[in-house]
Amino acid sequence: PITNENIDFCMGYLTLMQNYGRLLSYAVFSGSEFVGVVTISPEPDENMGQIFGWGSEKYWGTGIAAETLGMVSELYFRITGSTQLLAQTHHTNTRSQGFLLKNGFKYHSAVVIDGAPSRRIFALERPNMMA
Repeated sequence: PITNENIDFCMGYLTLMQNYGRLLSYAVFSGSEFVGVVTISPEPDENMGQIFGWGSEKYWGTGIAAETLGMVSELYFRITGSTQLLAQTHHTNTRSQGFLLKNGFKYHSAVVIDGAPSRRIFALERPNMMA
């Protein structure tokens, strides 16, 4: 559940990371109500970044996450010139995996820890029209 303590912690962390130039972070609102956050961090390879998002269950299925993902990824590609954006999910999080696939991401690879699947990685390629 969203609490003021959760929001304060998240916003403090994101502000710290932005101050060091390591993240692009956006708070998402519906009117004046906080809906979630989306963050893109750089990867060691300058041609890619990794996106992370969190949204209140109250807004799942409303289209806000898809609209936000589209706007933020387009902005990211335009600002950085990067060619790829990665997203990770827990290997059992089929809802997030479906969301990513529905919004243009393709399965990229899996992370295996101690012989067991841990996370799945999805990639969004820079659209040709932005080249």
